[in-house]
Amino acid sequence: MRKLIKYSVIFLILVFAALFTAPFFMDIDDYRREAVSFLEKKTGRSVEIQQMQVSLFPWIGVQLDQVRMGNASQFGQQDFISAKHVDVQLALLPLLSGEIRIKRFVLDTPHILLQRKANGQTNWQDLIQKQTSDQATSEPTPNKSDTTSPNAFGKNLSAKNIHLQSGKLIWMDGDKVLKISQLNLEINGIYLDKPVPIHFSGQIGDSPFQLQAKVGPIGDLENLDIQHLPLQAELTIDALLLRQLAVIVPALSQAKEERLSLNIKLEQQPDGMKRSLGYLSLQAKQQWKADWTLDMPSLDQLKIHEINLHIDQQQVASISGEVKDITKKLNYEARLKVDTLKRDQITRWLPQLQTLYQNHPEPWQQLEMAMLLSGNLKQVELRDMQLILNNELVQISGNASFAKTIPSIRLRIAADQLHLDPWLPFTPKDNIEKQATDTKNNENSPPAVEPDLRFLKAFHVNTELQVGQLNAKGLDISHVQMTAALKRGLLTIKPFSFDLNGGHIQQTFKLNANNFPASWSENIQIKRVQIKPLLMLAADSSMLSGLMQVESTMRATGLTPENMIPSLNGQGHFVLRDGEIEGFDIGAILNTLSPAKGNKKKTYFSQLSGSYKMHKGVMTNNDLFMASPLFRLSAHGVVNLVQKNMDYYAKPKLVANTTGQGATQGANKGMVVPLRIYGPLSDPKVSLNVKLQDIFSAPNALKQLKAPAVQKMISPNAGKQADDIRKSIKNLLPSF
Repeated sequence: MRKLIKYSVIFLILVFAALFTAPFFMDIDDYRREAVSFLEKKTGRSVEIQQMQVSLFPWIGVQLDQVRMGNASQFGQQDFISAKHVDVQLALLPLLSGEIRIKRFVLDTPHILLQRKANGQTNWQDLIQKQTSDQATSEPTPNKSDTTSPNAFGKNLSAKNIHLQSGKLIWMDGDKVLKISQLNLEINGIYLDKPVPIHFSGQIGDSPFQLQAKVGPIGDLENLDIQHLPLQAELTIDALLLRQLAVIVPALSQAKEERLSLNIKLEQQPDGMKRSLGYLSLQAKQQWKADWTLDMPSLDQLKIHEINLHIDQQQVASISGEVKDITKKLNYEARLKVDTLKRDQITRWLPQLQTLYQNHPEPWQQLEMAMLLSGNLKQVELRDMQLILNNELVQISGNASFAKTIPSIRLRIAADQLHLDPWLPFTPKDNIEKQATDTKNNENSPPAVEPDLRFLKAFHVNTELQVGQLNAKGLDISHVQMTAALKRGLLTIKPFSFDLNGGHIQQTFKLNANNFPASWSENIQIKRVQIKPLLMLAADSSMLSGLMQVESTMRATGLTPENMIPSLNGQGHFVLRDGEIEGFDIGAILNTLSPAKGNKKKTYFSQLSGSYKMHKGVMTNNDLFMASPLFRLSAHGVVNLVQKNMDYYAKPKLVANTTGQGATQGANKGMVVPLRIYGPLSDPKVSLNVKLQDIFSAPNALKQLKAPAVQKMISPNAGKQADDIRKSIKNLLPSF
């Protein structure tokens, strides 16, 4: 027995001595050349290993110095991969028993260059293609008798030190470059029965980042379950200049000095529970920050405890909810809450609001919002959305379905009371007049751009609107109801009705967005509505007032005035009662047979009615009738909306006294004095169109006129003074 032990010890000494001395008798350069030849054959690239050192005892070790792999053809002479040193050491005796013990792995100063050209060609694409080709041509034949598990050899794995130092990665995409430098990876002590500490750090441009982690205990490699592997990790990125990431996200090339900071903590427990918390901060003109706390009990469930959005250290909004059946039939439910936001606060974040509301006498002050969303990948439901505008509640609900090719959307909007004026942009009247003057003087100003609505063909939308009381621009609007449907590019609003200033308006509207420009038609009924507030709102004009009743049908092509007005066609009729026309006094003109003077020229009427036809933007009216205390008027003419002018011929008939306001046309006999109303719509002119026989045909009416010349004409001696009469008429009516 002693001899056996003796000879065994001698044998082991001889083996260890042979292993220790073998590298001194080996031609290492031959192995270096064989390794270079093998790599060049596998990669199709030039490979260089300047020096190789090998040791066999007390560990198996290989050290490579100045390792380089050339770049792909047409990508320049720079190295694709290079490293100053590669040093690997494995414990020998444990390896003989199937246990891998890495004593040392060092990768010193590795550099990697990734390039992509404008045509999409990359300097790593040929390596992937060659690897795929090699696998296709050399498929291994499985050995049925070999039942050894691929992890059997490495079922016991440990490492004392793994170290990557001074690494660099350069990614070039056209003229965009991303540099990641000072890469360092340190893993000290990899043991399957203990947590593995990992420290990885580097610098993106001038911004440092680091990853600290503990992984494990890993346990049995043959039964390794990644989803239940214990893990604690924290990633930190500090003040990363966003435009440096333009090589990954091209849109970021437009960024200026915006910087991103990030902190993510991730934990995975042995039972599979995953938790993440952290924050993401964007430093721009304002500081935007989002922080979160998330749990993932399993791969099929995500719980959002909170996601908070902050602007300049003030919380703005928060989200909570849950996502279920992620790997099966995903569905979710989430609640979004927007905290009370004051306009002064938002103005700091969006300076454009300051300009928009700086001249507003009473701009809005605050808003807040809350909503509940639920759905799946095919549909989303909006439930209980509450939008609070200056303490006025607007409720919105609806759903959207994406199950078919064309999305289908339904919305329901309701409010008890809503004041719109604080939310509408305000422009002072003098600015409006200045803009109008500038536009008028600038004949070469470009026309309004016709909107292209053909994109509406891609949606189906149904909307219902109900508002109890709506206040806007001095209008008293109530009982607002609207139902709108958009399908296959056809928008139908039927009906749109509301009460306005004591009256009622009802409208149906159709728009065809399948062509460009879009065409539309409408039918509108107006009952007992004061017209003056509407004119003030639409045209800032108080020229006409009265209680209006209208029924009209219109159609046109185009939505801008340049396209719409020349194609405007339709018809209708109207009645205005108990109103007035500002700008000229027809009664005074008839009384004096000359245009009235003074700043307060008005024509009062008890009724103004008529019907019209519209053809290509030109309105024709042949039955205009006006009843006034002093006259009755019938008229006909045209209003050209294209040329923006009018030409009307009117025949006012004086009544004998002022008590016939409600009398029908022709009830009182009087003198007819024809008038012509013509010129631009903004400033029409009135001229007399009188003949002598018209004057002498109504002597009783002439007696009511107070013009001295008229009084002289009707004196007893008028017949004997014909020359004086003609002279008086000429003085009175110079146009004759």
